Amino acid sequence: MPSLALVALLSGARLTGTPDGDRDKDKGRADTPAAEASAVEASEAPADPRAITNMTYAFGRPSDLAPIKAWVAYGWGEAETPHFRADGEDASDAQDFGDIVTQRLHVGAQINFLNFPAFKVGAGGELIAGQNKFQGTPLGDLESEFGLQQVSAFVTLRGRVVGIHGGYHFDLADEVEANPPSDEFPLSDGRNALFVGGDFDYPSERFRLFGGIDYIMRQDDDDAVDGVDGNNIIWWNMGAGVRFGFVEIGGALMIRTTLVRGEAFGASFPGTTDSGGHLGTIAPYLKVAPPSLPVSLFVKGALHDEYTDVGYALGGANDFKPSLGFTAGLTLGFN
Repeated sequence: MPSLALVALLSGARLTGTPDGDRDKDKGRADTPAAEASAVEASEAPADPRAITNMTYAFGRPSDLAPIKAWVAYGWGEAETPHFRADGEDASDAQDFGDIVTQRLHVGAQINFLNFPAFKVGAGGELIAGQNKFQGTPLGDLESEFGLQQVSAFVTLRGRVVGIHGGYHFDLADEVEANPPSDEFPLSDGRNALFVGGDFDYPSERFRLFGGIDYIMRQDDDDAVDGVDGNNIIWWNMGAGVRFGFVEIGGALMIRTTLVRGEAFGASFPGTTDSGGHLGTIAPYLKVAPPSLPVSLFVKGALHDEYTDVGYALGGANDFKPSLGFTAGLTLGFN
């Protein structure tokens, strides 16, 4: 982590300018009309207002012009069973136990309390509510009540391009009994979690490149749904977008690795084992940010399940197979 912080600072310093001595040497060249035009053009390039990467950090980082930001979003998604078995193959149709349908509602805010052009320190929080339904099972439809799932608090430290972040997920979902009634289904795994990570987001006038990695440490809890200590998650994402005026379209590739026991674990689903699992998904997105308004509207083909986004399934093992999903929302920036 210290090395990532150093990279963030150096990245910001490189993009801020050159030392005074270099400016004196280049003063003659900078006075030319071509140099002045280039400087104006660079100053008008977008500074990535309200981007859309997963929790960056959360539905986009605040720009220099909007160091305070709030957001609200709604997501819906469906995961199939047949699932991904331990060998990476789809389970057979005979092992179809129904579909898991998920809803999520996000409300959050972030503020950069140090907001220099090349270096920012911020903090924020997000509240997530939702519902899980397991439809068409041999026991009938199982579901949770629509209610609070978790609240997350986080801090960020970043330069112009590279940043680091960390925070804590507090689980707020109602507990599910060990021998639940036939219509009860858990909303969460019953664990709090600590997360740390790094990310980069390189915007220009016409395109964006972004990516990152998070390590999610689920806290030990004997009453948790999976009952396994150290079942932590590594989550990667990488992607690109293209800008057309105030419209941006792009996509993100996401890989979730569960270290000890996959999400579709053990005896719960045939063909899975009590070992680690992984899931690869892809999510297209569309963002609209009119320059005359401090608002960004977005829709992406992904849903935040509990710890990470999941998009359209590309492959996996010991994990569920998401089939459909989207999240649509609005972010609002304040001076």
